[in-house]
Amino acid sequence: LADVEGFAYKEIAEILEIPIGTVMSRIHRGRKALEKQLHEYAESRNLLPDDDDATADMVDVIEQDATDEEVPVP
Repeated sequence: LADVEGFAYKEIAEILEIPIGTVMSRIHRGRKALEKQLHEYAESRNLLPDDDDATADMVDVIEQDATDEEVPVP
């Protein structure tokens, strides 16, 4: 309901008649489970980038953002 339909936690709690804390913890656990499954899927198909490639990509993005904002990059 939160990620697909865009409901706020409070709205979900009211719909399901459960405490908002329960909504938050269930969504957190669900997201973590999905992240784990997606990582395992990508890993099993050799879709994950090498650490060096990923780091270089992140540096490129940060440098581009800094350039766009006219922030000096050391």
